[in-house]
Order: sequence, then structure tokens, then C-alpha cells
Amino acid sequence: MSGGGSAQKGAGAPLVGRDRDIEFIRSFVNQAAIGGGALLVSGEIGVGKTVLLEAAASYAAAARMRVLRAAGAGSRPASASLRSTSC
Repeated sequence: MSGGGSAQKGAGAPLVGRDRDIEFIRSFVNQAAIGGGALLVSGEIGVGKTVLLEAAASYAAAARMRVLRAAGAGSRPASASLRSTSC
């Protein structure tokens, strides 16, 4: 996913300059509906990771998919927590 670009926060607010990212997310969710998957987003502070993840979660929920969220704690990334979790 590309970093940068401005994103407006808020429910239902459009994501400005993130068309490629949103298209990737929609494609990923559509594929995950068939074969499962996990989406991990990383990047510098303030590039819009949370807004993109909210968009992914909303799209997946609208498709009646289960959404699992995890966040890193301190220096431990969220992916480390997911390795020990089974669904």
C-alpha cells in the first residue's frame, strides 16, 4: 500500500488520494471471502493506517465476514500476537 496522501477522518468521510489503496483493499477482501486471508498494514505514524484498516473492516463487515483486530503493544508488533492465536 502506498503511504502518504491525505485522508479525512470520520464515519463515511471519503479517503482523499487513496483510490489505489481502497481498490487493493476491496480486491483483497473479495479474495479473502473465497480463500481466507489476513491484512497487515504497517507504516510511519500519521500516514493513515488506521483509516485504511477501518475502511477494510467496514467493507469486510458489509460482506458479512468476520473481522479480527490486533494492535501491537510497546515494541511487540501485532503480528507477533497473531502468531499465537488460532481462529
